[in-house]
Amino acid sequence: MSGRKLKGIASRRWTIVLAGLFLCQASVAEHHEAQVLRVAYEEAPPYSFTDASGAARGYSIDLLAHLIRPMGHSLQFVATQNTDQQLALLRQGEIELTSLLELTERHKAEGLASDPVGQYETSMFVLESSTAQRPSDLSGFLVGAVAGSFAAKAVARIPFARLVTYQSSDALVMPLLSGTVDAVAAQSETFLSRLRHAEIDDLVRRIDPALKQSARGFIVRRDRPDLVAGLNSTIAGRLSNGELLLLNQRWFGRPKPLIEQPQFLWHAITIGLLSFALSILSWVACNSFLRARQARSEMATNRLLLDALNGIDAAIVIFDSELRATDWNEGFTNAFSSDLRAVRNGQSLQDMLALSYQADPTKPDDNTETATGFAARIIENLRAGQDTARLIHLANGRVYEAHEFPIGPSHFAAVRVDVTHMHAQSAEILRQQGDLKLANEKLNVFSSIAAHDLKAPLHQQIALLDFIREDLNEAGFDLPEDVVQNFDHIQQVSDKLVTLVQDLLDHARAQGPSTDVSAIDPSSRLQEVVALAAIPEGFAVDISPDIPRVTVSATAFDTVMRNLISNAAKHHDRDTGTIRIRGARMPGGVVLEVEDDGPGIPVHCRKKIFEPFERLPTRKPVKGSGLGLSFIQRTTESWGGTITVESAEHRGSIFRLSIPDVHPMAERDTRETPPRHNAWQAA
Repeated sequence: MSGRKLKGIASRRWTIVLAGLFLCQASVAEHHEAQVLRVAYEEAPPYSFTDASGAARGYSIDLLAHLIRPMGHSLQFVATQNTDQQLALLRQGEIELTSLLELTERHKAEGLASDPVGQYETSMFVLESSTAQRPSDLSGFLVGAVAGSFAAKAVARIPFARLVTYQSSDALVMPLLSGTVDAVAAQSETFLSRLRHAEIDDLVRRIDPALKQSARGFIVRRDRPDLVAGLNSTIAGRLSNGELLLLNQRWFGRPKPLIEQPQFLWHAITIGLLSFALSILSWVACNSFLRARQARSEMATNRLLLDALNGIDAAIVIFDSELRATDWNEGFTNAFSSDLRAVRNGQSLQDMLALSYQADPTKPDDNTETATGFAARIIENLRAGQDTARLIHLANGRVYEAHEFPIGPSHFAAVRVDVTHMHAQSAEILRQQGDLKLANEKLNVFSSIAAHDLKAPLHQQIALLDFIREDLNEAGFDLPEDVVQNFDHIQQVSDKLVTLVQDLLDHARAQGPSTDVSAIDPSSRLQEVVALAAIPEGFAVDISPDIPRVTVSATAFDTVMRNLISNAAKHHDRDTGTIRIRGARMPGGVVLEVEDDGPGIPVHCRKKIFEPFERLPTRKPVKGSGLGLSFIQRTTESWGGTITVESAEHRGSIFRLSIPDVHPMAERDTRETPPRHNAWQAA
């Protein structure tokens, strides 16, 4: 054999060896990537269960196999008793992932959660013949549920619903069909699968909305983020709604049309005959049972109400559709013991109303015809679904708040609450209000007369001092310095008394609303106010030309603004200053601002300055009685407005007055007074 042939043979042999090594490596790599994933499941058919041959079966098993198949892995299933055992195996690293679980915070804390794959739903189921449309309609009815389940907890939240517990979902079907319970609460897919398997799903109806909805998915071991990523990828890319529907129909069944059911005609004839026979036999019994249960339910509700109201000072009587008393509480027995025998003997509500009207000493006309008409009107209103309320007076001096109203479809209630003490207090308050009004009127008259009578001798005293000074000067007498100082002191005291009397008079007049209300232009009117305010020469007053019009008493407005302007100058700590007045329209009225550049007002004094006779300490003596700001506040409030004070941006204070668009007196004069309605005379 030549050397060239030997080299060719050797070359081919190396090629075969290398190819074999490559295939072996690829096989080893493929075997390494294709892993056996251990999956825990629990006995919860039809989601997951172990069949007779020991294999894992169910919706969750098939769904997981469908999702894992594109990833090239195989599955090894591990049976567990419950969800907690699945999570324990996951924590210990004995499994890679769980079967379908609720994606609750507790479950997600045990590992890595996949994207949701559908949701678990807990719903309420009733027979097709039931009138219940919402879970709340089952108040007072019997509802079955598996003991310890979420459904049992949800039933407990329905008012007056009575829970009947069973050991499994399978045990819920027969009590619902037989009428032992009025409804059942269960996991929707599981309960529907049992009904469809028994081909009786057309006899049962699910009530919306669901009691609970929660997303479901898989929990993966924390050190396998690659597995979660692969699951989420197949969930998003390969799991279609059609595939989920087929999988649901395989394990949970589907509503089967009646025409497709086997032996349809035979079953229809048999069921029809049986239904007809049973309907004839049970019609009377069912109607009696339903009426009795409805009556018991109504009476139980009424009894709860009466028991609750027995603890308060109220008399309550329940009447049926014929207006005969069916029940009453201890309050009625105690307060109206004389009427108890008549009620027991069948006296109607209408007769009781007529007799109470005639016995009321406050009624001007207590003849039988008027009392009968009064009672008939109340009964007519009650039968029309309207409540009635009023006060009734007894001959013994007691006063009761009476209230009649319909309850349920065929019952009425009459309630009497003892309000004697409150009625007496109300009468006393009205009397005191009248006395106070009279006292205020007398006080206003007195203050006006006193101020007027005091001003005259004070002015005479001031004039007399001037005459004495002039006479002494004409006679050429030179008075000693201390005498001159005494004359000056008398002059100052007299001036202060005149100011005090005038301020007291203005303060008294500010107690009541002004009646000379008109719309005025503040910008032009304030020019005259400033001229009369006697502002020192070193002060300037800047008035905005576009202040909106206000509806107030013009005289009161001038006095308020004159006080604010003069206060700003009097309490200034310098000989020069600027006072700015501006205004703007706000929702519902106008806001005026008077700003100065004085020393400002401390925060803790801003409420106190509006109290009568309160004055702030100043560096220079200031004339006044301390009533000016109190007068301003009362006057502003009589307009329906307010006054506040705050610090200016750089220095000084800003007094802010809010004046509503409609003055209370103007509104009272121009608006029609609505007719008064007394709720107690509604009947």
